[in-house]
Formats: sequence, structure tokens, C-alpha cells
Amino acid sequence: MLKPTLLGLIIGISFLVSSCENANKGSLKHGLVSYYPFSGDARDYAGGNHGVVNGATLTIDRYNQPNSAYAFNGVSDYILIKDFGDIVPTEEISVSMWVQATDTRTQFQMMLCPDNNRFGISAYYYHNGQNTTFWDYGWQGEGGEAPGRLYFRPEPNDTQWHHYIFLSSIKANYMKIYKDGYLLISENESLPLLNASGRDLKIGCGDGHGFHKGKIDDIRIYNRILNEREIRQLYD
Repeated sequence: MLKPTLLGLIIGISFLVSSCENANKGSLKHGLVSYYPFSGDARDYAGGNHGVVNGATLTIDRYNQPNSAYAFNGVSDYILIKDFGDIVPTEEISVSMWVQATDTRTQFQMMLCPDNNRFGISAYYYHNGQNTTFWDYGWQGEGGEAPGRLYFRPEPNDTQWHHYIFLSSIKANYMKIYKDGYLLISENESLPLLNASGRDLKIGCGDGHGFHKGKIDDIRIYNRILNEREIRQLYD
């Protein structure tokens, strides 16, 4: 028979482990501004800023579950979130999303419109003959190497699902891109997002151009910087 002290220690450790697991799960809700799981619709399950679907169609996700992701035709499809600029984080932000592209071309997966002082994500972007991933946050269109822009190339050309996380922090002065749980690139040239109020978020295209061809799923936008453990958790 276990001694009372040993039994108490085991119970205490089990409780601590369980509490840590629950805390880890709960932490992914902390600072969550918007969450679009695309499970049957384009509703925002965190903040109530629901999307209006324009042509995009529900399709199978990376687990082959039906009606659990959105497909975009690369010509005219997008999802609109009105006045998202009123709530978008302007200094500390993390964006998590799953992307599958069927082509490398001039395309955006997300952009705050009108396109000035850019908040935009463009993976599988054909640029100077190479597949490139761009992360623009606060970038004002002043050259490819200007602050507020981070990009990586060449990226492999494939049609698989990939998980991306885009980070920008004024406090820590960095921008980062993670792909499939691992750091892809980082630099110390962050900028705040200015003049965001009243602007709309478009998923699946840029400001009337650059329509994504492929699928997008599970978009999460945070008003804080995700840590390494959380990044791995979202990928796994």
C-alpha cells in the first residue's frame, strides 16, 4: 500500500500535469482577435467579425473532411470582412493560417484594403522568376528591402498543405515567418500599422487583384506574439 505522503505526491503531480495541459490549450485563446475555422461557413468564432463569401466554395480540408476549408478560383473569389481595420492589431500581431496553392503566381492570401500602409500576406507569389513568400505589415511600398516587409525565396513549388505563421512586434522590433512549425526567416525592421480604421480585410486576394488559386483554412489573428510552443502546437 502506498504511504500517504507518496500518494499525495503522485496526486499532486497528476493535478499539476493536467493543469498545465489545460493551460496550454487555453493559451491559444488568449489574445485571439478573430478565428475562421471555415467549418461550413466563414463565421468568426472569436470576435464575431463574420466574413461574406464572394464566389469561394467550401471544400475538403487537409484531413479530407468535407466543407471544412475554402477553395478560391484564382480569378474572382474572395471572402470579405467589413471594417476589420477597426479591430486589427497595429503593433503586436500573429497570423496563423493553412494554405494550399495549385499554382505560383501573383496572388495574395490576405490583404487589408484599401492597400496603403500594407497589411498583406502573399505566399506562392511569383516574383523575379522565383516562388516567394511576402509578409507585409506597416510596409508603405517604398522598395522591397524597406522596413515593414519580410520575404523569403526561393520557396519549393508544390501543391501540399502548409502551415504559416506571420509575426510582427514593435516591442521586440522584429518580423518573423514560420512554416510548418519552424522559423523560415526573421529580421529587425518592424513598423506599426497606420491608418487602419475603416478598412476591410479580404481573404483570398489583394486590393482587387492577385486572386489566390487554391485553398485556405483555419485563420487565426492574435493581438500578441505567439511563443515557440504555441507555434508548434498550432502546426501539430
